[in-house]
Amino acid sequence: LSKKHVAAICYEITPLNFEGEIRIYSALNGDVQNLQAEKDPRVGSHLKGRVLDIIDKKINEEGGAFLQRTKNTGFLLACAMSNQLEYPAFSVSTFSEELLIGTNFTFPAKKGETIKFYKYLAYLTCKKNGDHLSGKAEKVVVDAYKAGWSQLFQEQKALMAEFWEHADIEVKGDQVVQQGLRFNAFHLLQSVGRDGQTNIAAKGLTGEGYEGHYFWDT
Repeated sequence: LSKKHVAAICYEITPLNFEGEIRIYSALNGDVQNLQAEKDPRVGSHLKGRVLDIIDKKINEEGGAFLQRTKNTGFLLACAMSNQLEYPAFSVSTFSEELLIGTNFTFPAKKGETIKFYKYLAYLTCKKNGDHLSGKAEKVVVDAYKAGWSQLFQEQKALMAEFWEHADIEVKGDQVVQQGLRFNAFHLLQSVGRDGQTNIAAKGLTGEGYEGHYFWDT
């Protein structure tokens, strides 16, 4: 949330009982489909199959990007990724399929040695004019890569500390209720629109129901 378009993942790999070749596959998958629940919109989607068409894609050793369009509304979504492997010697190759792009990293691992792999992602959306949306997503992910995992983590940590300083809830004698209220507060932090155009998502992070809709009573 400190950078609303950015996601970052840090993997740590430590061979415990072997030495040998390790391969990491880092990909963007354009074939993701929603959970279907035609009879209950609170649970899942009534739409069948893929709801996003891929209209452009690119991949190289530094990363890759998809530009997609929703089938019904024509909204655009750009997703870009960049990868970083902390290891002195490794080989890199790329792969590209109709609905899948990615990068392979291969390196000789040593027993007991920890290897770190970072994946940076950027998501941008547009309702109308999507000129250069994919390029903008690529720039955002490059900036995230340059900032690095540690800086992104510290920025997010500071934001969350400030949030809980003002929004924490304590319920003495009932840890279950306290956890539930804190969980709800976190969902509000994650799900509330802040651009003057979007509201509070009906489900937020709790599931695929309502398909991202928000309602008059929020």
